[in-house]
Amino acid sequence: MSNFANTSSESLDADSAVTSNTSTMSAGEAATLDLSLAAADLNLHGTAQDGADTVSEKMQVEPLSLGVSSVPFPQSSGKRAFAIANTMAQATDLANLYQITVTQLRKRFDAERVLIYQFQSETQGTVIAESLTAGYAPSLGQTVAALAFGASTAQQYRQRGIISISNISEDASTPYQMQLFQNFQVKANLSLPIFLDDHLWGLLVVQNCTAPRRWDDTELALLYQVVTELTLKLQPLRFQAERQLLASVSDKLRQSSDNETIFRSVTRER
Repeated sequence: MSNFANTSSESLDADSAVTSNTSTMSAGEAATLDLSLAAADLNLHGTAQDGADTVSEKMQVEPLSLGVSSVPFPQSSGKRAFAIANTMAQATDLANLYQITVTQLRKRFDAERVLIYQFQSETQGTVIAESLTAGYAPSLGQTVAALAFGASTAQQYRQRGIISISNISEDASTPYQMQLFQNFQVKANLSLPIFLDDHLWGLLVVQNCTAPRRWDDTELALLYQVVTELTLKLQPLRFQAERQLLASVSDKLRQSSDNETIFRSVTRER
């Protein structure tokens, strides 16, 4: 009984000390304490909600917001992305930018194939750049169904964000998709949409051909960062290419006009 009384007394003393300390807090300290408690409560609710929202699907799809500040990138992926971005900055034209991107990314991922796919319609597109390990079937220049990289239509890529397939033999959604993957000897696939002016322009795709592969968060973050950098560099190089095309057409028209003038002058003299 005496022990119980002592324990109760100690508890009351401790409670009194906490109450006393709290009451002597400054307004700033109290606000900090309230915010800390609120953050902890929010974290607990968020964890519970995440568990409730987990859905088991054949194909692992990980949508990402396309805002750079919204993705907590691991430090290691940030350093690798920075190194790739420095190399991409040396690109002199679009073709050079595409090739630098796929070559550098394949080295960083240690994958058999990295490619850039440009949409030509809602369900079809063309592989415009590729870095490929020798011994595998090339896809460069080929028109390929969008389904070959995870989703069947451009709209699905817009909605889903990153599409990660770890094991093609288990996760292919249809026999036709399985056939498309087998045509290029793909065992695992990771793709992310490329947006230009809020329009889905294409995909950046990493493929493992030797064996299935589970893509980790660092790899997802690296791919996202490279796509962001590619998008930023695409805009000025596209404008440069358009200006060069217009200048070329203008020169040809002027030469044509000059040739016609010369021809008429020679005809008159005769």
